[in-house]
Amino acid sequence: MYAALYFFVNFEGFDESNKAKFPTNILKLVLLTILPVFSFFKIKKNLKRLNNDKFQKAFGTLYGNHNTRKSTIIYSMPIFCIKRMLIALGTIFIL
Repeated sequence: MYAALYFFVNFEGFDESNKAKFPTNILKLVLLTILPVFSFFKIKKNLKRLNNDKFQKAFGTLYGNHNTRKSTIIYSMPIFCIKRMLIALGTIFIL
């Protein structure tokens, strides 16, 4: 995640001289920003199924090591992803 954010901040793929990489870079940036949104809606929709073995096997990494009985689990993964992105951007700009 850090490397992808560093790449987007440098904007090497977004200049006019490198038009071939532009669509790929936009796709990567969109995927990075969709992850917190996807995890929020997936967990919110399936809140009652979080302890189901089949669901846990498929999507258990979205809420791993969290208490599934609390409704605040919905916000844990999106906040975690956004926090990571902010730390990465801060590290890139400070260094």
